[in-house]
Amino acid sequence: MAADPLRELSLLLRSPEPDELRAFVERECVGLGFEKKLRGCSDTECEAALRSWLTRTRERCRKLQARETRARALAAARTLVDTARWHDDEVHLDERIVLGELLADRTLPILCFVVEGTEVYVERARLAAAKRALRRMATLWCWVDRSALH
Repeated sequence: MAADPLRELSLLLRSPEPDELRAFVERECVGLGFEKKLRGCSDTECEAALRSWLTRTRERCRKLQARETRARALAAARTLVDTARWHDDEVHLDERIVLGELLADRTLPILCFVVEGTEVYVERARLAAAKRALRRMATLWCWVDRSALH
């Protein structure tokens, strides 16, 4: 099997050669039932079916990756809650989580921290920018109070 069959198929479909497409299907799609479906197809139908399949497969992969990323960010949020420690009127947070896996899900533009019933909103983009700016610092602390994330 090729290192990345989807990439290979994408390249083949850019300038399709019927023999190469059919050879790809026979080599890479065995066991998926796809090769049987294409047996009686014309070259044009074969190409159209492969394009459609590739589009659907890419979308499924994108959705799966988005679910996995969201799950990582939610797991990080749970860990952050479990490891948070109160000190006076502040909640001390693990900066590695705040500037790490919590930022994994790029579809969430705003993160919300709740401190004694008060919601503190932080833009994900600002945290990501802070991560880039602060990555060289050896010592870093992170806390949230009713006014902001510090």
